[in-house]
Amino acid sequence: MKIKVLKTNAGQQELLKALIQWGIELNDFNSLFELLSREDAKDFIKEYIEDVSDTIYKEEVATKLQQFFLTKINNSNLEDNFNKALYDKKANSFEYSKALPELSTTDKNQPDSINKLLCMQFDTAIVPSDVFIFPCAGRGSDALFVCNTYKVSKDNCFFIELNFRLCLRLISLGFKNVICGDIKSESTWLKLYNMLKENNMIPTKSLMNPPYDGATHLDILMVVREHIKALNPNCELVSIQPCDWLENPLTIYKSGKYKKFFNDTLLSLTNLQVIDAMTAQKAFSIGTDVDLGIYTYIPNKQNFNLDTIRTPIANRAFNKIMKKLETMRSLNDVLDENAVDGWRVKLNELRPQSGGTNPEANGYSHKTWGIQLISSTEAGINECVFKDGYNDDGIYWTNVRSKNQYGKNDGATFRHSIKTNDKLTALNIAESCNTDFYRNWIYLVKFNQHMPLGFLPYMEDYDKAWTNERFCKYFNLDEEETAFMCRQVKDYRVKDFINYSKLDEE
Repeated sequence: MKIKVLKTNAGQQELLKALIQWGIELNDFNSLFELLSREDAKDFIKEYIEDVSDTIYKEEVATKLQQFFLTKINNSNLEDNFNKALYDKKANSFEYSKALPELSTTDKNQPDSINKLLCMQFDTAIVPSDVFIFPCAGRGSDALFVCNTYKVSKDNCFFIELNFRLCLRLISLGFKNVICGDIKSESTWLKLYNMLKENNMIPTKSLMNPPYDGATHLDILMVVREHIKALNPNCELVSIQPCDWLENPLTIYKSGKYKKFFNDTLLSLTNLQVIDAMTAQKAFSIGTDVDLGIYTYIPNKQNFNLDTIRTPIANRAFNKIMKKLETMRSLNDVLDENAVDGWRVKLNELRPQSGGTNPEANGYSHKTWGIQLISSTEAGINECVFKDGYNDDGIYWTNVRSKNQYGKNDGATFRHSIKTNDKLTALNIAESCNTDFYRNWIYLVKFNQHMPLGFLPYMEDYDKAWTNERFCKYFNLDEEETAFMCRQVKDYRVKDFINYSKLDEE
């Protein structure tokens, strides 16, 4: 852009529009001031100036332009005019949104099979007069489903969405009540409160699909529940988000943040429908390795029983084994970190393995499909037993599976290992940890990428290997519980002891 052009209002508007478009492409933002305050905004302006070749002069011009825009935002209605493109009913928001490119995004349309299941969870039937809040609005596919299926007016739908581009999409779909802001910010909720007040509306229902990054979805759930209750104590909330932490029977033994989430969630949760990870992958066309739950919060109907997530046989087996474990040592109690001396069993805190989409057709057994602690096959047990880091063939443990690289990593220690008095004891530990009983116990309590070593039993007596039958007798399991804990699982990705909900075929 020529310096001469930049001196005109039209030139400044063109550059400002380019900055907005760049900001959307590079990083979502809440305000023009935030966008222009960034250091790389000046770099963008500098590169946008075509007719200046001198580096120092270009830097000065870019700095002055950046300061000019920031001053205009602070001392004029430029920010208000920008907001009007989002919120003002008189502004031509549809044309404004069309002027910006449809950018690639990881956000996906929420399938109607999911939307249908979500809507079915409300205690009262959805009627056209309902007022909906959509926190973490996304692309608005759930709102469109509500409007098209239940004839709810688009004017009765209120949205909070951080992604500026998605806000423009919502407006282009005909929704007027869109707030571009952080769901965790008090100012965002104040805007929503004022918007509802201006429209003389009280929310009756809320649908949500928050981001799944780490425990973010739980933080958001807590915030949304708190604010929705303040807006209307009788507002119903339905949310779809990861539920592996609730499925996991070990959650009640955790402390800190998850303990608070656990207690607060159960105190007010009315119902939980679980969708297995593979079904969720197919429905959303995304990669996920955790189950999704449809959380339902109905005021004055907090009657959810956590045991209903799992089958009765799974609950019984878990309770019996955990009762015994309370008086026992675990693998975590006997493991050493960063050691290699003497006879040792190498422990792996491993992720679930995959044998392909059809393990049986590819020649895989249940032993190589999914969870691994010591070794994936009985034949490979010798690969995790070492003396001073070397196996029986004199190969250092780091090179057991490598060819022609012996000795390159001599001296490396095991991250986790158990020291024993002799080779036989080490082999017996390894063999015991590879029984169906032990693997199914891991299957029952492992719900993330980490192995719960603090809940895996150490049996003290390893003069001989522990068998399935010996384990079940020790933990006082009855015939049905024994069959459950000794079964051969072919696919560890789907927890067959969880009560999953089915989706209607679209």
